[in-house]
Amino acid sequence: MRPLAWTILYALVAGPMFAEDERAPYAFYPMSGIVGKDVFLTYAVDLDSTSGIRDFDCSQYTYNGHRGIDVTLESFRQQDIGMPVFAALDGTVVATHDGDEFDRRLDGGGNSAGNAVVLRHKGTHMTRYFHLRNGSVAVVPGQFVTAGTQLGLAASSGTSSWPHLHFQSEYEGAHYEPSAGPCREGPSYWTNPNQVLLERSFHAGEFGFSSEAYEVPATRESLAEDRQARTGTYVHGSTIHYRLTMRNVPPQTSSQMRLRRPDGTIAVTRNQAYGNAALLRLFMTRGSFDLEADVLGLWRLEIAFNGATMVTAPFLVVASSSEIENRAPHAIGASIKPANLTVNDVPRCEVETSLLFEDPDYDVIRYRYEWFVGDRLVRDVTSGGLMDALPRDAARPGDRITCRVTPSDGMLEGPTATAEGKVALLLRRRAVAH
Repeated sequence: MRPLAWTILYALVAGPMFAEDERAPYAFYPMSGIVGKDVFLTYAVDLDSTSGIRDFDCSQYTYNGHRGIDVTLESFRQQDIGMPVFAALDGTVVATHDGDEFDRRLDGGGNSAGNAVVLRHKGTHMTRYFHLRNGSVAVVPGQFVTAGTQLGLAASSGTSSWPHLHFQSEYEGAHYEPSAGPCREGPSYWTNPNQVLLERSFHAGEFGFSSEAYEVPATRESLAEDRQARTGTYVHGSTIHYRLTMRNVPPQTSSQMRLRRPDGTIAVTRNQAYGNAALLRLFMTRGSFDLEADVLGLWRLEIAFNGATMVTAPFLVVASSSEIENRAPHAIGASIKPANLTVNDVPRCEVETSLLFEDPDYDVIRYRYEWFVGDRLVRDVTSGGLMDALPRDAARPGDRITCRVTPSDGMLEGPTATAEGKVALLLRRRAVAH
């Protein structure tokens, strides 16, 4: 239910009706991270006006009455690092709410939108950004912002049960689904022909080792908080613990966990059948193994699903705790999107890495993004996501844009990756004599 204050606001800012469709398309989902890799589309707009549900893709990735697109974080660890939320288009801030909403909700309670920002674009086109982190809203009503401007940070305030961004599109006073599909005819309101697609492939997501046991059965709070200390080094004879998120797990999936010694021989094999009758969109598996007392070196945990190995996770076994030390994150890559920048584009810097093995100690990694236009530093932010953005108007035609990304585990930094792009020059029309 929308609170009275938001209902009044909705009526005040909806504005007059327009005959021409003035909805500009979106170039990206307006939150840090790469959808389908480190953040995930969980719920789309419900297109069924009855008590049933229907999303744009006829796949029921929604719930009754849902009005926006929810993209979730992996856990509160990402939220705590910071996950910037950006303006999807140029627009004027018409409303904000911030400062008194608990932002680690898992119970679906709270005050509807929570900490939030509302933007008006051309005509009656509006976007809403809900469930932001307390104290993070960085804009004020009446302020004009360009696409790519940071509005706040994603969290779990208001009516929320997991850290995420609820991104809602409205036109002529009604919400709409920007993605086209078999259950939503008409044009797509994304510039990318792939839209914000649902990730349908069965894949392993985020992995971690810990010297602390994971709760079995795990509570929703323990999964979201992910408090256990990560490590990639163990003393011989100890017990290793691991957790792995998986997405789109097929019915009747089975797994095999293999613990390999440094010489490649198998120390332990463990088989498990999940017995799931239907596809599992999100699933967490966890387990523990006792290490042999006298075998040192680089061990590996392999996890296969339905006969295909999807995880190979190395860890080091040493003779004493004095040999355990923190190690820097692995090298990453970086690229600027879109490849051919114009003054109308939001420059985005994307990190290229493996979430299964970002760090030799399996720490949750943060990324420092340093943006330069020419030699001038224009943005310096640390994010938990694999993508950051620059405001659309940060550079002019012909400017060189540089993004430097440095991974860190909070103590040690890995090698910095650099990506460059150039804003295309405006083409001048040549005068033709008649």
